[in-house]
Amino acid sequence: MKTINSSKKNVSKISSIILLLTIFFITGCSKDDEPAPVEIVKSNAKQITSFKFLSANNSVLSIDVTANIDATAKTIVATLPVDTPLTGLIPTIDVSAKASFNPTGSQDFTNPLIFTVVAEDRSTTNYSVTITRELSEKGVLQLILDVNPDNTLGWDLQNTTDLDSLNGVTLNTQGNISELNLPNKNLNELPAEIGQLTSLEILLLGENNLSTLPKEIGLLSSLKILRLSVNQLTTLPNEISQLTDLEELYLNSNQFTILPSEIEALTKLIILSINSNQLSSIPKGIGALSSLINLNLNRNQLEDIPSEIGQLTNLEHLILKNNRLTTLPQEIGLLTNLSVLNLSDNQLNSIPIELGFLINLNFLDITNNNLTAIPRCLRFLELFTAPSMDFLHDLVTFQSTSQKDALISIYSANPGNALEWGVDNFPDVDFDANGNPTGLRLNNKNLARLPDFIGVLTSLDIIIVNNNSIEDIPTSLGDVNTLMVLEFGNNKLATVPSELGQLSNLQLLNLTNNPLINIPTEVCDLQTSNGGMLTILTDPGEECN
Repeated sequence: MKTINSSKKNVSKISSIILLLTIFFITGCSKDDEPAPVEIVKSNAKQITSFKFLSANNSVLSIDVTANIDATAKTIVATLPVDTPLTGLIPTIDVSAKASFNPTGSQDFTNPLIFTVVAEDRSTTNYSVTITRELSEKGVLQLILDVNPDNTLGWDLQNTTDLDSLNGVTLNTQGNISELNLPNKNLNELPAEIGQLTSLEILLLGENNLSTLPKEIGLLSSLKILRLSVNQLTTLPNEISQLTDLEELYLNSNQFTILPSEIEALTKLIILSINSNQLSSIPKGIGALSSLINLNLNRNQLEDIPSEIGQLTNLEHLILKNNRLTTLPQEIGLLTNLSVLNLSDNQLNSIPIELGFLINLNFLDITNNNLTAIPRCLRFLELFTAPSMDFLHDLVTFQSTSQKDALISIYSANPGNALEWGVDNFPDVDFDANGNPTGLRLNNKNLARLPDFIGVLTSLDIIIVNNNSIEDIPTSLGDVNTLMVLEFGNNKLATVPSELGQLSNLQLLNLTNNPLINIPTEVCDLQTSNGGMLTILTDPGEECN
């Protein structure tokens, strides 16, 4: 019995040891598997994202004012309305998430203040806050005096109550300054506060010593006329693009080498004058100025003109005198409202034929170029435009007539026509695969004449010009052996040229409703010489005998 009990005790001890080992093993493993404590990373974001003065929180304000924040320079600026007290103002400030700022509450902004933003991780950043007030209009005028001690304005603002009495100052019916006429006043600088004259419509600053303009000029949203001629400007601030109501801009006699691209935004411009500078090119964006009527680029160093010039379809005056132009784009022919075109004193080797589309020209000057010949279509502009065009040119000849020259000559010889042709656009004209005209279908186009050299259109097989006012058939048509159809019904023909008797392929000749005297024998004989294929339509009594 003792042996048995001893064995049981041993088994019990072994079981206890195994249990203890198991518990120890499990406990040890569970400690090893526990994840390491997570370190909480606190935000270091510490930006001011918004800084405002709300009228709801500031009884001295009738409007909300939002400050401008420069996140890089850590500066904040705002301009409050005239006479707003700078003390006791409560700003509304937004900062980064989990950040705070100080000081808080009502502040005195008479001098710049430092606002500190504290991030969640307790790191900090400082912002310098500068708050100013808009000046009265009298205050702005005083600043113009202050920054130009050698001016010749002659203003005595301390003893002036009526600003309208000041030389060069005009007020509108609301009593605000609407015009500053300050030419030749020995001004060297414009203060930034000029931008506070938001009722200004006319600003005339010619013949001064300005070399730069403040960016705040872009705040003059009512400005319609800006004269800056005869200064020392080399560029304009980007903010000039904000003057979207500007109608006249004068930049003559400065030192511009490029036309500032920001001008492209001024789509209401009617006059742009930038002569006597050093421009070597014109940006393609010039085409955006679709309201332009007068463009003066005289006396620069332009070597070419972009094709986008053709988009200025309201242009009436284009002055390109005294440049270095060697060619012109054909798109200049799209400017059909042009009345004045001055191309003198350049280096032009040729004149685009498309100038023949400019049937509203009354002045064209191409003198002092390198031209030896000009398109024939320009001769018709000189002869038939109304009122008669002043065409100034050196002793030159007419160049050999091309087919396009001949087509455009039909247009230029007939001011007031209804052809609706344009650069590379010839409705009612048939062309073959090589681009040669094969048919003219020009009924009811208000045509009075066809050019004498229309015979260069040697691929024509059809000419239909019924219901016009044509008095003569060009003799050169006798050289167009491909012609099969000629229709001149209801025109003003008194005669028919005998040269038409050479058209051996002619099948139809319509001469009805014309005051014809006779039909030449050579033409009548075609009815038999071409195998009886020709039909001649005439009025009774005008038939071939």
